[in-house]
Amino acid sequence: AQGSGLVNMNNSADQAMKDRFQAQWDRMLQQFQGVGGLGFSSQIKPVLRFDSHVSFDPNQISQDYVPFYTCAPQGNETLNFIPKNVLHYQWSNCFKADHIWGQFKKELAKADSAQANVTQYEQMLGLSIDNDIVPAIGEEIGGYPQDVQLGGVFPPPKFLFFVKVHNNAVMDKLLGFLAN
Repeated sequence: AQGSGLVNMNNSADQAMKDRFQAQWDRMLQQFQGVGGLGFSSQIKPVLRFDSHVSFDPNQISQDYVPFYTCAPQGNETLNFIPKNVLHYQWSNCFKADHIWGQFKKELAKADSAQANVTQYEQMLGLSIDNDIVPAIGEEIGGYPQDVQLGGVFPPPKFLFFVKVHNNAVMDKLLGFLAN
């Protein structure tokens, strides 16, 4: 009798684990809803280059992702200040700080003390995330690995990260706070 109870408990635990995995898998697949195809290409000469292409139906993808996939193409002026010898470089003109912050606030709403913590940080900063910080951030974002710090047990890479700024005074205040 004890053995059958143990088996039933394991079966129900196994089923609960399978159900959680299936729910996570379904959420992950939902992110790809509306994607019609993925493509990848590369070239070795004259410069090593990798390109990826995604085709999708904007009417079928989740509305949470539409802003990231439907921005208009534009010229990349950041190439003018990227060193010629970097190993990797990433740039996008689809950084939507307002949308990301909106999604983040939805998640914060699920936590009991999250809004109080946000308010506390805003008071310490002297800046409102909604009214000051988010509008100060532009839609261009990028970066590249700059160096690798050798000599330790684990050589951490150093990255240079950049973002388009609409309000220098707000960003100077934020960076000054973060630096202290």
